[in-house]
Amino acid sequence: MSLPSSEPLPNDINDLPPARQRHIRRQPRSASIAERQILLDSLVLLTSPTLNYFGLSLLGALLAGAALYLNEPAVLILAIVVFPFFKPLFGLALLPKTGKLGQALKLILSLLIPILLAFNAGIMAGWLQKTSSLDNVSVDRFGALYWLDLAILGASVFFSALFLLRKGRLPRLAGVILSYEIFMPFAAAGFAFPLGYSLLWPGALLVGFTHLGAALVMAILAFLILGFTPKRAKGWLVALLPLAFTL
Repeated sequence: MSLPSSEPLPNDINDLPPARQRHIRRQPRSASIAERQILLDSLVLLTSPTLNYFGLSLLGALLAGAALYLNEPAVLILAIVVFPFFKPLFGLALLPKTGKLGQALKLILSLLIPILLAFNAGIMAGWLQKTSSLDNVSVDRFGALYWLDLAILGASVFFSALFLLRKGRLPRLAGVILSYEIFMPFAAAGFAFPLGYSLLWPGALLVGFTHLGAALVMAILAFLILGFTPKRAKGWLVALLPLAFTL
């Protein structure tokens, strides 16, 4: 049951009564158009990058480079915890519904900047160390695709989309998993590049982009299942582009 159309809705979903919020978040398909729109607006706002996002990306990249240089798993754990949650990924996943192409460019750049930071931090670590010993940090797994990594990545993305919709916030634990599965392959590829380490270069770079594309496809699929289906053919085309890229 939706609110009467004569009753004005607030701009922020958090200003609605708690019971109404829960209903809209749990059953967006049964909500009114206006209610779905304020829910969508709240999700777009939550997934927009902030200055803190870029600051944590830089710090996480530096720590990832240090972990590879020192071959130290404790620093690697700290790096993936520090890396920010992949908010722009979920913002892009909402693009088929929102249709805001200008926002899409901003979100794509927001994804590429942390990736470039991680890759360059890895290059610096490899150039300084002059050896390809990574027996402690176990990133050799990123030299090729592995079904378990893809399964964990997909489950984490779907859970994150569901949590974001139902709770209105980002699940930190799932964010740590996404950081490991997406950021670390790029850092490992950067480390292997100056060393010519064939187990990771260029395999880890391809794995990183595949994980990124697969995560975006799963996020789009999750939002489609949860009720955010495009109303125009252009939206469906945008939804299919990440799948083509990943394949």
